[in-house]
Amino acid sequence: MESKPEISIITVNYNGESLTRKMIESVYKYLSVSFEIIVVDNGSKVNEVEILKKEYPEIITVRSENNLGFAGGNNLGIKHAAGHYYYFLNNDTELKDDSARYLLERLKSSPKIGGVSPKIKYYSSPNLIQYAGYSPLSKITLRNSTLGMGENDDGNYDIAQKTSYLHGAAFMLKCDVVKEIGLMPEFFFLYYEEFDWCERIKEHGYELWYEPNSVVYHKESMTVGLESDTKVYYMTRNRLIYAKRNRKGMIYVLSAIYQIIVAYNKFNLMCLVNGKFNLVRSASRGIRDFFKIDSRTINLKNKKE
Repeated sequence: MESKPEISIITVNYNGESLTRKMIESVYKYLSVSFEIIVVDNGSKVNEVEILKKEYPEIITVRSENNLGFAGGNNLGIKHAAGHYYYFLNNDTELKDDSARYLLERLKSSPKIGGVSPKIKYYSSPNLIQYAGYSPLSKITLRNSTLGMGENDDGNYDIAQKTSYLHGAAFMLKCDVVKEIGLMPEFFFLYYEEFDWCERIKEHGYELWYEPNSVVYHKESMTVGLESDTKVYYMTRNRLIYAKRNRKGMIYVLSAIYQIIVAYNKFNLMCLVNGKFNLVRSASRGIRDFFKIDSRTINLKNKKE
């Protein structure tokens, strides 16, 4: 009987077969510990995991006919995972060495540590940092900073330390922690779900860490251009959902007022000046749809499936 793999690598594919293939190849090339790869096809136009399975017959493939969102896709992968540790990797990331073992070492170093993220650098500019930890979200405005973002990797972020949040592009959790806290909240669909999940992890007494000895390269653009309708809609709606779930009493009231009045109007003014009327409509839909969500659903703790 085969033993359980040390790591279950879970990645979600959405019309990104070529990216997923390169990520898989980098894992096979560099990762030395025992692992399995689970690829979830999240409603791509064609069944791309069927194509990948022919090329990599040893991977586990799961097909969803519908797009379940970031959380839903990863949750589906979890249900097929057998490893002691879950390594969530975006399909647009690549490994360039065997440094993922340092994530394992960090998780094994203390029962208090529930999750860890590596240093994340830009694939197109490999000496520039994208992520070296997160500062806490402010209580009312829900703003924070990404440590090291856009800076040269000159050694300033080479000390492992606790972080407020893990990065959705690459993070590893203990299997037992996921069993304890439940799955990722799916009603976010896109954006803020990993932040909310991190809050649940911390509520259960676990620490989150940033491990600089492990590095992942992300193919995300360094240039922040004009927002898409989809991003504006979900960011607007989900900030309010996050506040509802993680801020209490008057702090929640003040946070909601800030989001709906201050942030919303400031964003609208910027869009109107730039003629981006579609983004104004997307932000308005986000606020409207927040109020349509049943509060019982928003406040429901994660399912333990």
